[in-house]
Amino acid sequence: PNRRTFDARLAECLAEFESSHKPFSLVMLDVDFFKQFNDAHGHVAGDEALRTLARTLPQHIKRSDVVCRFGGEEFAIVLRGARVLEAQAAANRLRAAVEAMPIDIEGHSLRITISLGVAEAMPGEDARRIVSWADECVYASKRVGRNCTHWHNGTDCVFASERRAKAFDRGRSVAQRLSRLWRHRGEDRLEALPIITDPAVLVTLLQRRIAEAARSDEPLSVLLFTLPAFEALKQRIGEGEAGRIESQMVSALADAVRDMDYIGRLSEAEYAILLPRCTESAARIVAQRLTALVKSALGSETGWTKDVEPAVAIAPVVHPITAEQVLEAARKQLVPQAAPAAT
Repeated sequence: PNRRTFDARLAECLAEFESSHKPFSLVMLDVDFFKQFNDAHGHVAGDEALRTLARTLPQHIKRSDVVCRFGGEEFAIVLRGARVLEAQAAANRLRAAVEAMPIDIEGHSLRITISLGVAEAMPGEDARRIVSWADECVYASKRVGRNCTHWHNGTDCVFASERRAKAFDRGRSVAQRLSRLWRHRGEDRLEALPIITDPAVLVTLLQRRIAEAARSDEPLSVLLFTLPAFEALKQRIGEGEAGRIESQMVSALADAVRDMDYIGRLSEAEYAILLPRCTESAARIVAQRLTALVKSALGSETGWTKDVEPAVAIAPVVHPITAEQVLEAARKQLVPQAAPAAT
């Protein structure tokens, strides 16, 4: 697909974002030292490098995503439904795949690398701004040595670390297990919500959302959801069965949240849910619904409703405040419950 296809797909995603808040991200990438590659190996080798790259990129993204040649040795990838963490993880997977990709020319195996930039759609921004952000991040990656990824936080280009990408992929494996669970239950849900498993990544993301809310003057709330008696229950029934209970809880939470929301695991059986554009009163309604869904899921699937009573706290974001302060305010609201008596 060429630039015309890219413009059309980007316009579609932007319209969906504006009408239904469905997120999407853009990945831009550029072949490192491509002119030198052509000078050293010839234009035939350069053309083959671009063909090999064009065949490789689609193999590492979802079918709903589209890879387009943006111009020259630059490519653009529209990631439908992807937020910035997922886009960073995808970009770093693409970078590693291209680095390992052989380019076969007359019996010789050549290599190339790419520099990438990531930008997520944000309220009030048009297609030109999103492309500009991703492109800025490509040049930021080139300035620090190439063969790496940067992402745009709305103000600056930030290095996308491999550690965070791996943390997101671990969270995605949780989502995949939940997706299998949903299919087993006969539910028609093809994609699961990725779970952020690294607390540091979650705190960074929350800080970014706080800054966005301050700029746009839109509400932001955080729910803290936990099973206070989980440790005592695990000692009674074993780690495997307790893990299944936690999975049921996360399954119920993921069923109830919006595409724009994030679920992050802070510790065992303790989850934070980021609710952009959600006031405190609206968050209370969400909390009531989540509590009811979790209790129902635990009762029907595990039979441990009485032993595992969920607790939920709400922390609206009131500026100025840090991510750590928001989470601490939520924790102070939680009322510890007595551990279940031994039977």
